[in-house]
Amino acid sequence: MLVVGAMLPIVTFTTLLVVRLSAYERSTVERDLVESAAGLATDLDRSVRATIATLEAMAQSRELDGPDLESFYTEARRILPTQPHWRGIVLLAPGGQQIVNTLRPLGTRLPAVSEPESLRRTVETREPVVGDLARGVLDGTWTFAVRVPVIRNGRVTSVLTATLTAEAFATLLNQPPPRYPEWTRALADRNGVIGARTRSPELYVGRPGTPEFVRRIGVEARGIYRDVAIDGGDVYVAFSRAPMSAWTASISVPVWVVDAPPRADGGAVGGLGLGLLALTAGGAFVFARRVAGRIAHAAEAAEGIVHGEPPRGVESSVEEVARLDQALRQSAELLRRREAERDRLDREREGLLERAAAASRAKDEFLAVLSHELRTPLTAILGWAGMLRSGRLGAAEREQALEVIQRNARLQRQLIDELLDVSRIVAGKLELEIAPTDLRAVVASAMETMRPVADARGVVLDCALCDAPAIVDADAARLQQVFVNLLSNAVKFTPAAGRVDITIEVIGGRAVAAVTDTGRGIDPAFLPHIFDRFSQGSVATTVSRGGLGLGLAIAHHLVRLHRGTITANSDGEGRGSRFVVTLPLSLAAGHEGLPAPAEADGHVLAGARILVVDDEPDTLQMLVAALRMHRAEVVPAASAAEALAVLDSFAADVVVSDIRMPDTDGYELIQAVRRREDGHDRRLAAVALTADAGLENRERARQAGFDVHVAKPVDPHELVAALMALLPRAPAPGR
Repeated sequence: MLVVGAMLPIVTFTTLLVVRLSAYERSTVERDLVESAAGLATDLDRSVRATIATLEAMAQSRELDGPDLESFYTEARRILPTQPHWRGIVLLAPGGQQIVNTLRPLGTRLPAVSEPESLRRTVETREPVVGDLARGVLDGTWTFAVRVPVIRNGRVTSVLTATLTAEAFATLLNQPPPRYPEWTRALADRNGVIGARTRSPELYVGRPGTPEFVRRIGVEARGIYRDVAIDGGDVYVAFSRAPMSAWTASISVPVWVVDAPPRADGGAVGGLGLGLLALTAGGAFVFARRVAGRIAHAAEAAEGIVHGEPPRGVESSVEEVARLDQALRQSAELLRRREAERDRLDREREGLLERAAAASRAKDEFLAVLSHELRTPLTAILGWAGMLRSGRLGAAEREQALEVIQRNARLQRQLIDELLDVSRIVAGKLELEIAPTDLRAVVASAMETMRPVADARGVVLDCALCDAPAIVDADAARLQQVFVNLLSNAVKFTPAAGRVDITIEVIGGRAVAAVTDTGRGIDPAFLPHIFDRFSQGSVATTVSRGGLGLGLAIAHHLVRLHRGTITANSDGEGRGSRFVVTLPLSLAAGHEGLPAPAEADGHVLAGARILVVDDEPDTLQMLVAALRMHRAEVVPAASAAEALAVLDSFAADVVVSDIRMPDTDGYELIQAVRRREDGHDRRLAAVALTADAGLENRERARQAGFDVHVAKPVDPHELVAALMALLPRAPAPGR
C-alpha cells in the first residue's frame, strides 16, 4: 500500500499533463486553420474589388445612354482581353433580358439571364453584387457573375455584368501555395456549390459541398468542425465567409494531421511518466525496507525497556514523514503558482495576438480602401483622357470629359488633404488662427460649397439661422471645414429626394449648430466609433460610398481645438442622423449691440435676481453696489455655505461667485448647485470671478458648470455686459 500511495500522485499528475498538452496543441492548430481561412476570404474579396472597380468605371460611360450600343460593344470587346479570366461582358435589362453580350455578335437574339437571383439583388440594393456559380446558357461553362448597376437620374436603367470563369478563383487558391501539402483549399458560393478546389477540381467544381458544410455556412460566418470530406476521408474543415462577395473560403485537413502532434507529445510524456513511475516504485521499495528496519529497531528497543535494558539510539521515522509531507505541500504550492503564471502569460499572449491580428486587419482594410479611392478617380481620368486623345469625341462629350477629369482630380486632392490633416493631428502640429467669427457666415459659406453637390444628387439642402449674431472665437477656415465635412457626409448618405437641414441657435452662452438628414442612418453598434479615424462602417459601405473615413475624425478634432463638442445621434439604419456642434460664445459677443452702462438709463438689470458670493468684504460690497445701481435685486453671501443656504429661500436668476474661497471654493459651489438642479427644468445662470485668467482656467470654469468667466480685477461695466448676455430678456420689475 505504501508503494501504491507513493505512485498515485505521479500517475495523476502525468495523466493531467498529457491531457492538458494535447488540448492546448489541438486548439492552436484549429485557431491557425480558422485564421488561414479568414485570410483566404480576405484575398477573395480583394480580388473581386478590382473587377468591381473596372465595371463601375465602364458604367459611367455615356455610350450606355443612347439607343445605339455599337460603340459600347466595341469598347467592351477591346477591354475584355485585358482582364484575365473574364469570359464575357454582358449588359442586362433590370428584368433579366440580355441586351449586349460580347460572346455573340451585336444584334443577335440573346437568352434571358442564367442566374437571376444576383440580378434581383443588384437592382434592389443598387450596389455591386457577386453572383453564385452557374452554368453558362450559351456554352455550358461554369462561371459566376460580378454585377454593377448602371444608375441614371437616381434609377437603375441596366446592369453591367462581367462573367468570370471558375479558373479565376483557382489561381487565387494556389497563390501562395498551401502551407502543408495535406491541406485542401476551396471556395464555395452562397449555396455551398464549389467554385474552385485545389484537389481534383475537374470532379467537384459545380457540385455542392457536404450537407454539413452547406448547413454550417448558412448559419455561421466562420468556424471549424469535423466532417467526412466530399472525396472521402475524416477531416477537420475550417471556413470563413467573405463579407463583400458572401462566398465562403474553406480549408480541409485530415484528422490524422491535426491529431498527430498531440498524440506524439502524449506518447513522449507518457513514456517519461512510465520511467518516473518505475524509478518511484524502486525508491518506494527501498524506503519501505528502511522504514521496516527502523520499526524493527524500535520494537527491539521497546523489548529492551521491558527487560530493563537501556534503549539503543534509533532514528525517528516521524520526523522524516513530516518533512516529506511539508516538502510535498511546498512543491504543490510552487506548481500551482507556476501554472497560474503560465495561464496568465498565455492569456496575455492571446490578447496580444488578437490585438495584432485586429491591427493587421484594420491596416489591410484601410490600404484596400485607400487603393480603391485612389484608383477609381484615376480610372475615370485615364479613360476619358484616352478618349480625348483619340479625337473622336463630339463637343458635348469633350465638355463632359473635361468635367469628369476636373471633378476626379479635385477628389484626389481632397483625399490627399485629409491624409495630411490626419498626419498633422497625430503629430500635434495642427494650428489655428483664432479671431471673433460669426458662425452664421461660416455655415452659409459651407452651404454654398455643398449646394452644387446636393443639387446633383437630388437632395434638398435647407438652412435656418438665428437672427442674433452667433460670435465665437474660431479659425473661420477650419470651422468651415468642419461643416463642409458634416454636410458632405449627410449629402453622401442621403438618397435622392431626401433632405439635409442645418440650424443655428444661441443657448445659454453657447452657439449650437445641428446638421440633420433623412439618409441611411447609423447602426447603433457603430455609433460609439463614428469619430474614430479610418472608420466608415462596413468595407462594402466604404467601397460603394467612397472616402477614407477621415472626415468625421478631422471634424471632431477641430471642434475640440475650438473648445467645443460634437455629438452624433441616430435612431438606427434607415432613420437618418443628426450631428450637433456646440461652441462657446466669444466674450466679445456679449458687448456687441449692447449699450455701455454709462450710456444706459440705469435700469438694464431691473427685476433681475442676483446672488453675489465673495469672501472679501470690500469686493462683495462693491459688486452689490454696482449691480443695485442697475436696479437688480441683489443678495450677498460671504461663503459657499451661506450661498447654498440663501438659495433655499431666494429664487435667483444668476449667481456671481468668486473661485478662490476658504473651506469650499467656487468650483465646489457651482457643482453643488448643478446637483440640486438634476430633474428640474429651471437652470441657474452662473458667472465665475477669478484672478486666474488663463485659457485652462476658463475651460475648467466651464467644465465645472459656469456659463461665463470674468477675470479680476472686475470691471463693473464688463460684469454688467456679461450678465446682460446671460439675461437677453430682462425680467419684469416687481416679479
